[in-house]
Amino acid sequence: MIVLQSTADSIDRQAKEIFPFDIICDANQDLYKALEIEPIENLKKAFSKGVALKATRAKIKGVTHGEYEGNENQLPAYFVVDPTKEVLIAHYSKTLDDVPTHKEVMKLINNE
Repeated sequence: MIVLQSTADSIDRQAKEIFPFDIICDANQDLYKALEIEPIENLKKAFSKGVALKATRAKIKGVTHGEYEGNENQLPAYFVVDPTKEVLIAHYSKTLDDVPTHKEVMKLINNE
């Protein structure tokens, strides 16, 4: 599952496909607050060379920022949870690009 700050209406407007996982819309950031996933005070502190590189690659591909929603200063976090809902891995990002690639996610899930 993935938790986003988006509303269900926003996801419906943007999504062009059916995802093979649940999307939880947390526009009020209740889960973020419960899990202490804090926004950063100054977004400039969350930038890194990796963020600039990803932004440049996205721009070249014609990808643009969607509508603003939620807290734009919210840093990402990810959790690997087993079927009994035990958290196996919890990672709170320090920069905007401090998230695993899809290949790294698969390794985390498959315990490699």
